[in-house]
Amino acid sequence: MRAAVRIETGHCTVRNDWLGRAWSAFPGETLALTDFGRGVDWISHAGPDLALRLDGTLLTTGDLGDIQWAEERCALGAVLVCKRTFPGAVVVTRDLAYDEYPAMQRFVSVISLMARPAELRAPIVDALCVDRTNTKLRWDSFQQEGESFAGELQERGIALVRGHHGLIVGAYHGASYDFFDIDPGRCTLGFPAQYLVEPGSVTRLPSTFILVYAGDLANASRTDYADFLAQMRKEHKARENGQGEPYD
Repeated sequence: MRAAVRIETGHCTVRNDWLGRAWSAFPGETLALTDFGRGVDWISHAGPDLALRLDGTLLTTGDLGDIQWAEERCALGAVLVCKRTFPGAVVVTRDLAYDEYPAMQRFVSVISLMARPAELRAPIVDALCVDRTNTKLRWDSFQQEGESFAGELQERGIALVRGHHGLIVGAYHGASYDFFDIDPGRCTLGFPAQYLVEPGSVTRLPSTFILVYAGDLANASRTDYADFLAQMRKEHKARENGQGEPYD
């Protein structure tokens, strides 16, 4: 089946044959991240998926004024669009589920509603409240193993391994990772940079991804993961050449 979006009264979902992610319709917290091949939900409890600090003010779900959901279709798959309105900013997330890869990619844009330029510092652009039971982390080209990790990495992904299946979560050009460190039940992906958000303009943050795999991690890194990174490389080149989505 092709990737698909479902927008319902209580929750919104984007999925493909391998992986599905669901959010509450309000306030937009992640409810589930399902590996369909294994019948496993990686999420232990609902939680917010963003942490953005604009001019020193943290935008939280308690500040949320409005939330709107929509679906889009691009050549690569199905896209769930969430538009959240906070005091001073609109935050738009696009979660793309691929038709042909066991993966999703997330794109986050911030639109300032302020009358002056605002600073966006070290945004966290994805967060997952993960059930860490029997889960090990692998990083440094999957050669290092541990139960938690925090720090900046230029490499693209960290694997969450449960025996012979798992997730690879990351960003194409690296990111600031906090997996089970500050919060033992939470994995976050962010960027250490500072962004200047101009009035009325759109600031696009680097994208992040989640890939599900089955079998041996070393084999998956040479097959599904390598194929997906090649696809992302094509997308980055297309954007550099002004060819548009994903995601403009």
